[in-house]
Parts: sequence; structure tokens; C-alpha cells
Amino acid sequence: MEHHLGLSQLRRRYVVGLVLMALGYLALHVVLHMRPMTNFATGGLSIAAYPSTVLADSLNSLARTQSAIAAAMFFSFSLLGVGYVLIGQGIKRGETVGPSGAGLVLALFAIVALLSLTPAMLSGDVHSYTFYGRMAGIHGVNPLVALPSELSGDPHYSYVYWVDTVSVYGPAWIWLSSALTLLVNFFTDTHAVYVSGYKAVAIVGHLACIVIAGKIGERHGPARTRFYQVMIAANPLLLIESSVSGHNDSLLLAFLLAAYLAHLRRRHLWVGLCLATAICIKMYALPFLGLYSVYLLVHHVRDKRELMAFFGSAISVTVVLYATCWSGAETLWHWASGPSTALQINSIWTLVEHLSGSYGATHRAVALALVLVFAIVAVVMVIRGSDPFRAGCTFCFLQLVAASPWIWPWNFSLFVALAIVGTSAALRRSAIALSITGLMLYPSMIYDPAKAWLFIPIYGIPVLVYALTHLSKRRAAGVSG
Repeated sequence: MEHHLGLSQLRRRYVVGLVLMALGYLALHVVLHMRPMTNFATGGLSIAAYPSTVLADSLNSLARTQSAIAAAMFFSFSLLGVGYVLIGQGIKRGETVGPSGAGLVLALFAIVALLSLTPAMLSGDVHSYTFYGRMAGIHGVNPLVALPSELSGDPHYSYVYWVDTVSVYGPAWIWLSSALTLLVNFFTDTHAVYVSGYKAVAIVGHLACIVIAGKIGERHGPARTRFYQVMIAANPLLLIESSVSGHNDSLLLAFLLAAYLAHLRRRHLWVGLCLATAICIKMYALPFLGLYSVYLLVHHVRDKRELMAFFGSAISVTVVLYATCWSGAETLWHWASGPSTALQINSIWTLVEHLSGSYGATHRAVALALVLVFAIVAVVMVIRGSDPFRAGCTFCFLQLVAASPWIWPWNFSLFVALAIVGTSAALRRSAIALSITGLMLYPSMIYDPAKAWLFIPIYGIPVLVYALTHLSKRRAAGVSG
């Protein structure tokens, strides 16, 4: 139906989408000033430490319970989701509907300023970033093998939740955290400044993703360039996780998108550099390195120079970064020692736990078996000629919705960003759907397994979108054939 809409109708959709997203972000800004949100993921940090405090006292009477917070969050995320879809429809079908470069920058600046200056965050990971950075930069302790609990006397210790877990982040992030720690500590030791610093890093990562997405779109013309940039810039999941929660996933995404751009330009050396750096930030990018290795060995095995460039750069970056943090063989297993390897949360396995009464070794074995099956599917896709990044997106999507027992909304970021700019229409639409339903995990985070049925629509809707889009495409191909 969208193909038959006139330019005025597309522009109307686009404008309505902008209005809904503006209202959604304003509503979220209000929600993040409500108590108990001002005490969530802040470690009791006083809201007076943040510039945006005007609404705090007047809003406390509006939300006295968690249910009121959940309802308000659901409302704001719904506005953001509907607005985002309308913007996407308008800008994709109408080449002159989208914003100019200056307009996009101004709109993004306003949203980022609105979100980043809130007293509450939707995650406490930034506090872990801060402490791991202080472990390496101030105390000279390797956070890849040492525990935060070993430094309980540090003044920032009380903010950390995961005190008995080594850093699940790689050496590239440890070095960046150490540098930021030294910079902040040179001027002040205030925790709010650390938080703002990590938010700034995450926002820079998001901006880099927008720029790289535009470079990827240039291969298909100005209309696709604008579409990719707007869909990354305005994506509520990506924007909230960077501006509100300061997650380092946006930096990971920037390197992953840069690797995809280098792949399109056949710069295999840069693919290796970017993928290895991404893995040394967070291990989530590992499937893409593995699939790209298969791609080169199967389809470019005769090109010795390109093979050496890719594997040489990837191995060199990994060895150099880990060598700087090396403390024995246990250094390599830091990413596998976190609670996500033994627990389930916010996943379809929460429902399994409710139905079966437990989540034990058998369930973990089934989840692992599914991961292996999905990995084999992705490898077969690459061998049969599929783009390795598309195969990687397929693996991530299947693993997230069906196999991973441990999920937080920001875990979707990697799949969402890459699927928007580098995959099929089915994966792109499912990524857009997942970026919206994934945010609904926040108001649905009720640690009562009896309410785990909420995860069925959260993960089921993106799967349904993928299936319907794929079937529609096959049906259209059959008719044209």
C-alpha cells in the first residue's frame, strides 16, 4: 500500500511520526524524573548532581508505585515505536521527505540533551565501567582477573552491583576506561562526572554509527543514504541505550558497521582490524569474525594476499590488546565467567522456568544446542554464497529470540543496527520491530515467572514480522515468475 501513497501523504506520515517521537521522548524524560526511577541504577546518586532537576519534586506524587512507572514507560515507548515506524515509511518511499543534514543534527542534539541530562538510567552498567576503569587506572589491578569486591574500600564501590564478577568487557574497553578514569580523576572524583563521561563516549559512538551508515548508503544513492542515517539516528533503542544508559554497545556497533563498510569496499585488512577491536570491546561480535573467516576461506581461498591481510590484522590487534592485560590463561575466560552463563532473565526461558518449575542443566543444554544449530545454519548460509554479515545477523536474531537465556534490551543493539543497513527486508523489518518490542522489556521487568507470558509478544512479534515479510517476498517472486 505504501507504494501507492502520494508525496503529501508520505510527508504527513513523516511529520506525524516526528511529533509522536517528540512526545515520546518528552514523556520518557518525565518518567526518568519520577521516583523510584531517580533511585534506580544510580546507586543512590543525588539527582542534584545532574543539571536537569526542575521536574523532580513536582513529579514524585505522580508515581508512587512500580506499576505506575511501568505504565508510563509503556506509554512513552509506544509513542516512540509508532512514530519511528511512520518516519521510516515516510522517508523510505519519498525521496524528498527526509530531513537535511543540518536538520538531523539539530533534532538529534535536542533529543540527546533531553535524555542524557536525566537523573535516572535504565541500567547500572556505567557504574561497573567506572569501577573497572578505576581498578586499572587508579589501583593498577587487572579487572579481567580481579574482582571489584577486592577493592571494597574504593569510594565508588557502593555504586557497583556485580561486585563478585570480573570484567566481561575486553582489553580495548579496559584501556579506554582507564584513560577516561585518569582524565576525570585529574579534575574531580565525583561519580556523576564519571557517569556523564561514559554517556558522552556512548553518544559519540552513536554519532559514529550514523556517519558510517550514511557511507554504507552512498553505494545505493542519496535516498538510501538518508534512510539509513535517519533509521539509525532516530532508532529509540539505540538512542536510549547510548544517551540514557551510556552503554558501550554503541562503540561496539561503530566498529562493526565500519567492518561492514570495509567489507563492501573489499578492504579485508580493515575488516580484520575493526572486527578484532569490536571483539576486544565486547565478545558479542565474535560470530561475525568467525563467519567472515569462513567466507574468505571458502570464497577467496586463492587470494593469499587478502587472507593474510585479514587474519594478520585480526590476530595482531587481538594479541597486542590482550598482551597489555595478560595475567595468565584465565585472562581469556573473563567473558565466560559472568552470571549470564548460569542464569536466565528476560528471555523465553523465563517462561520455560515457570512452566517446568525450574531452570537447570537440561534447559541450559537445550539452549546451547540451539545456539550450535543456529551457528551451523549461518555457516551453511555463508558457504552457499550469502553475505557473511547477513548470515551473522540471522544467527544473532535466532539466538536472541530463541536460544539466549540472558537478555537485556541493549543486547539487541548489535543485531538492530547492522540489520537496518546491511540485510534483507525481512531482517530489517524484524530488527525495527525488535528495537521497539525490546524496549518493552523495561516496563515488563517483573521478577515473577508467572508473568513471563509477557515475553511471548516481545519476541513473537519480530518473528511474525520476519515470517510475513519473507512469505510476501516469496509470493511476489512467484507471481512475477
